[in-house]
Amino acid sequence: MSISLRPISIYKSYNIYTIFISTILVLYNLTTKAQKTLNKPIILTPEKGIEILLKKNYDIQINYLDTLYQKEKLKEQKTYYYPSLNINSSNSYQNTSTVTDFENNQRPRNEIIGADNILYGVNLQVNYTLFDGFKRKYNYKKLYQNYKVSKLQVQETIQNVSLEFYQYYLELNKLLQQKKIILETIKVQEKQLEKQKITFKYGQNNKTPSLIQELNIENNQIQLEKVKHNITRIETSIRTLLNIDDDQLFSTTKISIVNPLELKEETKNYLDQNPRIKQLQEQQRSLSFDQKIIKSGYLPQISIQSSYGWNARHNSASAFFPATFSRSWTGIGSINFNWSIYNHRRKQRQLYGQKILEDKFILEKEKLVKKITKNYKNLWLNHKLIEKEQNILESKIKLQEDILRRYYAQYKIGKISFQEIERLETSLLQNKLEKSNLIYQLKNIQLEILAISGKVI
Repeated sequence: MSISLRPISIYKSYNIYTIFISTILVLYNLTTKAQKTLNKPIILTPEKGIEILLKKNYDIQINYLDTLYQKEKLKEQKTYYYPSLNINSSNSYQNTSTVTDFENNQRPRNEIIGADNILYGVNLQVNYTLFDGFKRKYNYKKLYQNYKVSKLQVQETIQNVSLEFYQYYLELNKLLQQKKIILETIKVQEKQLEKQKITFKYGQNNKTPSLIQELNIENNQIQLEKVKHNITRIETSIRTLLNIDDDQLFSTTKISIVNPLELKEETKNYLDQNPRIKQLQEQQRSLSFDQKIIKSGYLPQISIQSSYGWNARHNSASAFFPATFSRSWTGIGSINFNWSIYNHRRKQRQLYGQKILEDKFILEKEKLVKKITKNYKNLWLNHKLIEKEQNILESKIKLQEDILRRYYAQYKIGKISFQEIERLETSLLQNKLEKSNLIYQLKNIQLEILAISGKVI
């Protein structure tokens, strides 16, 4: 029996061991895949960035809550058009013990122990303002203007934060392009350095060109470290703006340049679409309602008030009176008329103050319109200038590339030295870097033009 049972026990142990090892391997594979998924960078397109921005940015959330607060105040103001109803009730209890002695013993002593006196009362009161000089109406309209202003502030915040995100995004793409060009430059310089070392080794040249080339490589490496630092700084700014985790990796895509004619057509009504100008216009309308609210104080106020009360009283017997239980019903109705005829010209002074504020807003709006118009025109002038520089630089780069091909052909047959090729290659890479900077300057100007028109997104 023992011989027959032994293989079975070994088989069972083997199965348990296999299952245990397999489970560990499966869990390890799942953990590895999950870790790779977490470490995999997300592709942060401009559309994806804006989507995250609208959901998680603090400034947008704060302004949105302010809009909700203004909306609730608007709803609160509506309640003043309805009557108010108040109910008051009271219940009092009094327990009294009394001992009464009469002079000269005309009557025997009277003792009342634990006499209860109870009072019940309920009062129902209704108040309603029939006329208040249209104050409720203008207060509601003013709050509605404040609500519209808060919505415009949300729009302005979205435009400003989106512009900031796009500028960071462009700056990051620009730095990544610079990093690529600098690495390419260093690679070319290292090849040139190797050839210069060979020419020095065989006595065809002195060591000075090699030392200069090493210095150029070191300068470019320093420049590369600065670019890497700036890339890290911009990535941190983007994470802060989007309110995402610091350890979240992401990569970017390019932003295309808008056709200038389409951009001009889209932003031709920039003054009517500018969020800040719209806010000033709504605030100016709000001030006009403030004046009407003050003027409503010149008119009388009429309100009605009615109340209905029920009272019940229970009095215990005393030395002179028997116990009583009484009930009463009371109804009251009144009309109140209030008219402030003279208040030391206070309302007139308030109107003067509101008129000054209105004039101030008019001047602020005129100043803002001129400033925005000037900025809009200057941006288009800079846009045209950069376009011209870009076209000239593109022609220059094409010419240098053509010359470089000819130089290589001449170098192969020994007509020119390699130093001339080196100088032309260095100049070509510098021009490409400058062209890259011009492209991003042009994109940034287009974003600022769209921001003036309130059309960043």
